[in-house]
Amino acid sequence: MAFKFYEILGLNKNNNPSQQEIKKAYHKKALKHHPDKNPNDKENEILFKEISHAYTILSDENKKRTYDNLGDENYQDGNQHDMNPEDIFQHFFGNQGSPFGSSFTSSFNFEFNRKQNRKCSNITKIINATLEDVYNGIDSTMKINVKNNCLNCINMCRECDGKGIIQTIRNLGIMQQIMQKTCDKCKGKGEIIELNKSCKKCKGEGTYMDEHNTNLKVSPGFPNNYKTSFKGLGEQPKSKNDIAGDLIIQINIIENKYFKRDNNDLYYTYKINYLDSIFGKIIEIPYFNENIKLNTKKYGIILHNNEYIINDKGLPIFNKKNYNGNLIIKFEINNVKLKDNLNENEIEEFKKLFRKLIID
Repeated sequence: MAFKFYEILGLNKNNNPSQQEIKKAYHKKALKHHPDKNPNDKENEILFKEISHAYTILSDENKKRTYDNLGDENYQDGNQHDMNPEDIFQHFFGNQGSPFGSSFTSSFNFEFNRKQNRKCSNITKIINATLEDVYNGIDSTMKINVKNNCLNCINMCRECDGKGIIQTIRNLGIMQQIMQKTCDKCKGKGEIIELNKSCKKCKGEGTYMDEHNTNLKVSPGFPNNYKTSFKGLGEQPKSKNDIAGDLIIQINIIENKYFKRDNNDLYYTYKINYLDSIFGKIIEIPYFNENIKLNTKKYGIILHNNEYIINDKGLPIFNKKNYNGNLIIKFEINNVKLKDNLNENEIEEFKKLFRKLIID
């Protein structure tokens, strides 16, 4: 005679396996072939049902004794089609928790209800900073007002005993069919808000404000849209199982009227007249904590739209001490209009002067 139920569980009937060995074999096979570990595998789903069916027979001493006497050909199980393999799986693992972790959801639409600590959402706040802040860095105290939900007024839902679900259990011989639905009273949260006007925290409002003094410290040279976070100052828990979110500070750098920024380099445009571009001029550049004085003679004759570099006078390089970008100066020469009625003597004098300026 053939005994496929033993073979399905990986057992040998001739060894007369004990109930402990049958349970151990089912445990191993059920975990390996559960549909959640083998999604979209129809053959595996059928095998999982066969494993469950084999276990219902061999784990029942009366059914096992009958099956051992009759074998596959003569044994008939009238309840086979009413069997729900997931009920068996849950009944077996129910006291051990989900074997697949907190995200487990059965392919047979059975869901384990496990309370988890949910992290609340982060909140992003955008603040403005100047180019001077980038040059010097930021070290300032900020006052952050946080809206809290009053956890003193949150109580366990008595309808579902804080589980968030209502379970009903139906006995099916050696098995139990477990049915569940979301608790209508708490909407599955397991907790309900019961406002109390005598509550010292919220005075019956359900929420209250807290003020936090925080230090915003950012090194010089930080980039535009730089982000830093303050733990626990974001969205606040609405449940005793929740974890507060974080506050994200995003720094927006506003435009500077003197300089254009390109990474760590600064660009400065200076308008100069035609004669000063030739003979030179002492100019002042408003550079943050000081003014840079510069004699353009060092560049010779200034050409229109040419760029001249002053090394190490750009912005500090972020998180690198004593390293700076460069300051690039672009000169714009104002248009010069010449008289259109110069006489011959004036033209000759201009030519003589111009020749003196030219180096052969």
